[in-house]
Amino acid sequence: TLALERTEDDLLRRTTRSILADEVVHARFGFDYLDAARPWLESHPEARASLSAYLRRAFAVLEAALAGPTGGPPPDTEERALGLASSAASHALFHDVMEHAIVPGLEAAGLDAGLAWRARV
Repeated sequence: TLALERTEDDLLRRTTRSILADEVVHARFGFDYLDAARPWLESHPEARASLSAYLRRAFAVLEAALAGPTGGPPPDTEERALGLASSAASHALFHDVMEHAIVPGLEAAGLDAGLAWRARV
């Protein structure tokens, strides 16, 4: 992201890249696991329906924990140098990842993630 590229401290930039790469591995593992579980989920529609219903609450909790507020002061010069993005940018990034990566990936696995995302409570 642009905030990462603005990070002036080399160690912090490398560490952040490493953490982000690790998160990509976690996501791929989760989607691979769902793909492997697809036959079981297809033969157990009640489990698939239960997971889909659970996503409504899970998405809401995830959003509260990770999306951050949309307002707030912009990062100052030192904070930007450390890679801190504005709260609005962080909020937008969270929603972009959810709507263009997580939800479609879960939908591809046969879960009603789009409906759950729109109906999160």
